[in-house]
Amino acid sequence: DDAQPVVETVRFSATGDDLIHDGIFLQAKQRGGDHYDFSFAYENMRDFYTQFDVNWLNQETLVNDAFAPSGYPMFSTPGDITDALYDIGFRVFSLSNNHSYDKGAAGIDASREHWAAMPDDVVSMGFYNLDTYDDYVYQTVNGITFGYLSYTEHTNGLPTPSGATYGVVYLDDRDTIARQIAAMRPNCDVLVVSCHWGVEGSHTVTDAQRETAQWLADQGADLIIGTHPHVLQNAQWLTAADGRQVFTAYSLGNFISTQEKPNQLVGAILSVQLEK
Repeated sequence: DDAQPVVETVRFSATGDDLIHDGIFLQAKQRGGDHYDFSFAYENMRDFYTQFDVNWLNQETLVNDAFAPSGYPMFSTPGDITDALYDIGFRVFSLSNNHSYDKGAAGIDASREHWAAMPDDVVSMGFYNLDTYDDYVYQTVNGITFGYLSYTEHTNGLPTPSGATYGVVYLDDRDTIARQIAAMRPNCDVLVVSCHWGVEGSHTVTDAQRETAQWLADQGADLIIGTHPHVLQNAQWLTAADGRQVFTAYSLGNFISTQEKPNQLVGAILSVQLEK
C-alpha cells in the first residue's frame, strides 16, 4: 500500500484594529435608518477575504446592544456591526484589549452575550472565567485544528471591575498563560496567541514585546499576532526553545478607525498558509 499522505491546507488571514469611533457608527445609522448598516465600511474588502479559509480580526471595541453606542475614550459599538463583519467573511474575533473594561462588569456580560449568540461557525476569545481561566477556544478547518488565546498588556488603568465573573488575562500573568497554553497545546495543530501590547503611535518594537513573544514561543505558541499601536510594526521568525519556528507580527496597525495621521491609515493583513 503506497498511498500518499493527504496534505491538508488552510489559508489564514489576520487583520488589525477594528476601532469603531463615533464617526463610523453615526454614518452606519445614517445609511441604515432604523438600524446600523456598517456594510459600506467593509464592502471593498469582500473579494480579498474570499481568498482565505479563516479570517481573524482584532475587535477593539465592545459590541452589544445593552449600552448606547459611544466612541473615544470609552467605546461601545452597536451589535449590528457583526452582521457586516460576518458577511464580509470574519469568523474569528479577538476581544482582549485596552478597551475591554470600558463599560465595567455589565459591559463584559453584554459583550459576551452578543458573541455567544453569533452563528456556530464564529469563535471569539479574550474574556476568561476569573475562577478557572479554562475558556479554551478551538476551531477545526480542513482537518487542521486551531487553538486561540487573546491577551492584553493593560486596560487603560481600569482594574478588573468588582463583581465581574469574566475578565481579561494580562500579559504579565505568566502563571495563568503558561497553564492555558499547556492545557491547549495537545489539542490543536496550530496555537494562535494574540497580544495587545506596545506603544501607541510607535513603529518601534519594545524590548518587552520581544521578550514576551520569545517567552510565548517557548511555552508553545505557533503564531503570535500583535495589535494596539494603531501603526505598523515589524515582524520576525522566532526560534522556540524546542526548535519550532514561530512567526510574530508585532503590530498589524489599524483596519478601520477615524484616526487621521498617515501612518494610522496604513494597516497590514497577515496571510499565512498552513499545511498538515
